[in-house]
Amino acid sequence: MPQAKTPKTPKATTARKKPARAVPDIAGTIGNGKPPADLETEIRVRAYELYQERAGAPGNEHEDWLVAEKQVMSKRAGA
Repeated sequence: MPQAKTPKTPKATTARKKPARAVPDIAGTIGNGKPPADLETEIRVRAYELYQERAGAPGNEHEDWLVAEKQVMSKRAGA
């Protein structure tokens, strides 16, 4: 009696990823050549400093961000 064929399962393949090329994001830079991510980090750090200056009192996160943003942008414009 002939034996029934078992369906073949696809073999797992290990696709090799091509190494990522380091390409600068020139279109995403601002006036001084720093990318926006650095700007956001700088604002975030300044906002946290403002929070610490208030002894960590909660409730002013939005205001801290706006003040920090204004200070950082003024600093960068004058630099």
